[in-house]
Formats: sequence, structure tokens, C-alpha cells
Amino acid sequence: MEPRYYQREAISACWHWMRSNAGNPCIVLPTGAGKSLTMSLMIRDLVRWGKKTLLVTHTKELIEQVEATLKAIGIKPAVYSAGLDRKETSGDVVLCGIQSVYSKPEIFGSRDACFIDEAHRINPRSDGTMYGQFFSGLGDCRLIGLTATPYRLGAGYICDEDSWLNEIVYEVSVKELVDKGFL
Repeated sequence: MEPRYYQREAISACWHWMRSNAGNPCIVLPTGAGKSLTMSLMIRDLVRWGKKTLLVTHTKELIEQVEATLKAIGIKPAVYSAGLDRKETSGDVVLCGIQSVYSKPEIFGSRDACFIDEAHRINPRSDGTMYGQFFSGLGDCRLIGLTATPYRLGAGYICDEDSWLNEIVYEVSVKELVDKGFL
């Protein structure tokens, strides 16, 4: 699977930002732009670097999509999702359903990074939500969000210095991808 230019740029921008900053980045790619491949390639990088990774999202379909993409690039992840009737906790990469794991992040041990697919679903400043409870229990784990819309109705932008995600490190517009024939 060959990434498109903007996926390569997003990955590069994220790694560059993380080397220079202590916070948690967010990548904004429109719906249909290939967030699953972008995350999968980043997860593969982390595995090659000897890092342990989680990915958390809200639907079993998104878990299945990322799992298929990871397998296509040579990574076999574990999956913890009641909706998929799987409760695997070990391995370098675990894909999680938030409803299944929010109250027990400790079952995954120490992790270096946690990807958040559909990151606009998190309340940016609350630790009382499912996502907030999960993130609070992860310790020093870096969060990496991906979303098409970095805004949450009722809460505002999901990235700032006091939020779970601190800065948008890469964004490409729908117009640009339509103009270039990707959408």
C-alpha cells in the first residue's frame, strides 16, 4: 500500500512535532482521505522502533478497518472489543473499543502511544468521560488524534494546551483533495 503525498506529509509532520514537543498531536484529514492507512503506517513505524501502541475508537467497524489495513502492511494486531467478541491484551499493537476498555487501561501494561481514531468524539478537557477515564489511566503514554473535524459541538476545538490533544500538526482540506482527484 503506497501512501499518498498528504499521508506522507502528515506522518512526517507528526513525528517531527513529537520529537520537538512534549504534548499530544492531532492530524486532520477529511473523510475518505485514508486515516486508517495513515495510522497504520505510523503504528508500523512505532513497532519498528520497539514501541508498544494502542488504538482506541468507538465502533467495531473502525477496528475491523484498521485491523485489515495493518495486516495488509505486515502487522498483526491484538483486538480488545466486546462487539467483536475478542479480549486480547498483549502484543505490540492492540486495537480497542472504548466502551470495552475505558475503565481498565491497566490491562494493557505500559504503552508508548495511543492513537485516537475519530478524535472529535473525545471531550477535550474532561477526565470524567469514557475517553477521559481511559487516557487518565495510561500514564506517560503519548496520545495521537486523527479526525476529519477538530471541533466538538458544545466543547469547541479539541486541541489546545489544556486539552487531551494539544496542537493540530497537519491538516489538508477537502478542496485540495478534490482538486487533486483524491476525493
